[in-house]
Amino acid sequence: MDIDQILKVLAHHKVDYMLIGGVNFLLHHAAELTFDVECLSEARRAKTTTGAPYVGLSDRHMLISQEALNPEEKKGRILERIQILKKAL
Repeated sequence: MDIDQILKVLAHHKVDYMLIGGVNFLLHHAAELTFDVECLSEARRAKTTTGAPYVGLSDRHMLISQEALNPEEKKGRILERIQILKKAL
């Protein structure tokens, strides 16, 4: 998946969207294998390291969504993600 190309096309067509989930986490922190893109409206605007504009959840909102998971879902990579987000805040 070429996320930069997807973001450039959305920006070119002036589509309002919000990245959430793994792709948003990847752009903020570290590469993590993900096979989907979730989008919502409204968020903060930023750019990837190659300059592609994107809109995504803030670290605070990503943390809220991760902490809202059921306790049995909070293990492994999810716990690592929560710790990274807490440090970022």
